[in-house]
Amino acid sequence: MKSGYTSVTSSQISAFAYNEKNQQLNIVFVKNGEEYQYSNVPKELVGQLVAADSFGSAFSGLIKKHPTRFPYTKV
Repeated sequence: MKSGYTSVTSSQISAFAYNEKNQQLNIVFVKNGEEYQYSNVPKELVGQLVAADSFGSAFSGLIKKHPTRFPYTKV
């Protein structure tokens, strides 16, 4: 695990890291180990992900389905 990343219990996501200053959320996916960086993610939204019963489902509904609001790039 990379330094600064938090492991999560999810069938879709293995870990995440958040840069509050830049509002960037990095997500590492379970399936292929690929990492993506999502931009314009407010701290409050990350808090919702962490508090959710399912981190993966919350991420999919709140962030992944909105690529124009939260543009992403493969790291």
